[in-house]
Amino acid sequence: MTAKSVQINRVILLLPLLIISSLFADTTKYQWVIPGHFTITSSFGEFRHLHFHGGIDVRAAEGVPILAPADGWVSRVSVSPWFYGKALYFSFDDSLTAVFGHLSRFAEPISRKVLIKQYKYRKYCIDLLFKPDELAFKKGDTIGFTGGTGAGKPHLHFELRKNGTTVVNPKVLGYDIYDKISPIIKDVALIPLSGDCWIEEQLLPIVISSSDSIGTIEHPVRFWGKIGVEASFYDLATPESRNRLGAHELELFLDDSLIFRCVYDSFQLRLTRAVGFLYDLEMSEKAGWRFHRFFTTSSLPIYQLDGMGSESGVVDALRMVEGKVYCLRVAVADFNGHSSHREIFIVPAKPEKVFANLEPVDSNSCVIKLDISPNNVTLFATRSPDSDFVA
Repeated sequence: MTAKSVQINRVILLLPLLIISSLFADTTKYQWVIPGHFTITSSFGEFRHLHFHGGIDVRAAEGVPILAPADGWVSRVSVSPWFYGKALYFSFDDSLTAVFGHLSRFAEPISRKVLIKQYKYRKYCIDLLFKPDELAFKKGDTIGFTGGTGAGKPHLHFELRKNGTTVVNPKVLGYDIYDKISPIIKDVALIPLSGDCWIEEQLLPIVISSSDSIGTIEHPVRFWGKIGVEASFYDLATPESRNRLGAHELELFLDDSLIFRCVYDSFQLRLTRAVGFLYDLEMSEKAGWRFHRFFTTSSLPIYQLDGMGSESGVVDALRMVEGKVYCLRVAVADFNGHSSHREIFIVPAKPEKVFANLEPVDSNSCVIKLDISPNNVTLFATRSPDSDFVA
């Protein structure tokens, strides 16, 4: 079986840095937010339609008590039939706020204050702010109850924010969340990043599955120019789980050198909709799986990485020994440290010469044929009123 080529139209836009880094050097044990056994159905930073998932989803039936993670106060309450439904914002430790979404109801005296305001303003949708001394609670106190408002099936959306500007993975607080399965890497894609790039004698990206013979040590991928690596993957908490979770740490190695690293501990709240720059949405649509980029360029400044340059993860044939076989290793790990990797072998090789033939169709149009053996590329060109032929 050979790797699949994928036709995509590449559009590169500028974007401020999306910070994905650890905010806490030391973790502190906090009260877990619901009693008893629990499982995670969605992880932090997962792909959502046009945004990142800003928290974790906890499986819970309706009416399970929600517990205050520390001494603090309810700083905000919102009620809506959409989005988070009934949501509660619990502030503690000066700069942290826990957001609980899809509640069925609030604990007293929160629900009483909400009801009074709803009657006063004569509307269901409401958004209230409170001072620290109005609704104070102790660690472990019940502050609300799980539900499905704004979402459908009952579950708890648990989100953590720092200074109101950064969304933080709740697991960095030291919570022990069950996950015994290593992530599964499905496909790896090699993406052309320069105008002179070709991969396996073609101008298109290729997708390599685990069953393909290409990309092995016996049949390395031949390429020239600059290429980037993308991969589709998912994680499972248990073998029986139907919920496909995201990953925590992504790394790319060229032989033994780390050339890319991305850790999902936090990101800026204002950039939550930058998911289209972190995931290759067009490639994902063509191939049927979500592909995560393992590179950044000066035109695509997605990440702030650990001291890496503006082209982290980019593989450049001009900086390699022509004809030498190199190993690209994609590594994906979950938050509990279980990891998987996939190796793709590549070899820099200059392409054959490109021959262009112009075949006139009529006085105003022609066909341009590019012969790049064994593939042919055909372009149709027309004459503009004020210039020569344009494609």
